[in-house]
Amino acid sequence: MNNITFTDKVNRKEDVSVRKEYKCDKCMKNKYKYFIHMDIDGEDKYICSYLCSKDMHITYGKGYFQYVVNTEDFNHPRPLVDNVVNDKFKVNKDIYDSERYDFLCGLEDEDKRVELLETEYGRYSSNSDSE
Repeated sequence: MNNITFTDKVNRKEDVSVRKEYKCDKCMKNKYKYFIHMDIDGEDKYICSYLCSKDMHITYGKGYFQYVVNTEDFNHPRPLVDNVVNDKFKVNKDIYDSERYDFLCGLEDEDKRVELLETEYGRYSSNSDSE
């Protein structure tokens, strides 16, 4: 018994009753679509989404891309590396808060002035020590 009409076949619509479910290897949920399909030692592995694929290098190793079957879905396979250095003492300026912005600009100006004084003092103290 076929539940699909001729028009649906011509328009290449698939019969919902025969759709295949794929079980995600990370979250173990059954989905109708997969994000990554891998063939590892003859065993099919499916990853359902980008979020599930973020830590694949831990599970499958750094060279897991050699096992990916649907490589045409990925233009440039690049590892995702978070190289952002978090500076915990960085103060972000907010131009919409004018009082805070003026205060932070004043602090920067004061830092520059003190740095200039320190370099000038360093020049004079090194000259006086050598005499």
